[in-house]
Amino acid sequence: MHPLLADSLAAVQPLPWRTVEQRIGWRHGNPEMIPIPHNVVITIWLENCHSIDSVAMFALNGKYNKGQFASFRLKYKDPRCTILNYFATGRSIVVGAKTPNAAFYALHQLRKYLSDDRKNAGIKFVSPPQVSNIVLAAMFDYSLNIAAMHAANSSNTNYVPREFSGACYRPFPQAEREGCKANIFEEGAYTILGGTNMEIAVQIADKIAELVRPFKVGGWQRRDVVGEREAEFKLEKRKYSEQAELREARRQKLLQRVALHESELSEENY
Repeated sequence: MHPLLADSLAAVQPLPWRTVEQRIGWRHGNPEMIPIPHNVVITIWLENCHSIDSVAMFALNGKYNKGQFASFRLKYKDPRCTILNYFATGRSIVVGAKTPNAAFYALHQLRKYLSDDRKNAGIKFVSPPQVSNIVLAAMFDYSLNIAAMHAANSSNTNYVPREFSGACYRPFPQAEREGCKANIFEEGAYTILGGTNMEIAVQIADKIAELVRPFKVGGWQRRDVVGEREAEFKLEKRKYSEQAELREARRQKLLQRVALHESELSEENY
C-alpha cells in the first residue's frame, strides 16, 4: 500500500454518536426518531450550453428527448440518482440522491462526462452546487388523531381527507422559510420537505413532536377510510368550535368580574 494512503487510513477516526447529535442539533436522549434523508435536490448552473448531439441517445445511462421533462437526463445506479440537464437555460439538477455527498459525487460524474466528450468539453460549471431541498422521513411509535390536531391548529395546518390522507403542517411563518413544510399521517409517519440541511430538519422535527403530543391515540382500524376520516374531521371541527365558544364565554365572564371589581375599587377610593 502506498505510504500516503496508509497514513490517510490510519488518520481516520470513528465519530462518536454524541458528536453527530451535537452537530445536527439533536437533543441528547430524545426518544423520537431522527428524520432520515430520502431525496436530496441540488442545483448548479452551466455555461456555454448547447444541445446534446444524437450520440448521447446511445449512452447506457442517458436519454435525450426535447419533448420530455429535461433536455438530457443521466441516471446513476451507485449512488442512485438522476441528473436533469436543461441546456436551453444552463441549469442542471440532481434528484433522488440519499445524501448531499452522493449528489455531489454525481455532479463530479457529470463533469467528467462533459469533459470527456469533445463536443461538450466547453461546458463548465459556473456556480457552486446549492442544496435546494432535502426530503426526510421519520415515524413516531404511536398513532395520531390528525383531525383533532388540525382542528386545534387550523392556522398552520391543512387537512382535507377526501383529497389527501395526511395533514400538511407549516412550522414557520410564511415570511420565514416559506418552502418548509411537513406531511403528517395518522399512523405516526411524517415527511419533511423544503429544508436545505439537517439543522433545519431537526428544528422541524422538534416542532412536529410538540405539535402532535396532545393527539396520541392507540391505533386505527378502518373499513371506509375516506368516509371515516371525513366524519372525524367534521366531528373534531364541531367539538373544537363548541369548546372555543365555551372558552370565550368564560373569558367574557372573567372580564366582567374584573371590570366590576375595578369599578368597586374606584368607588371606594373616591
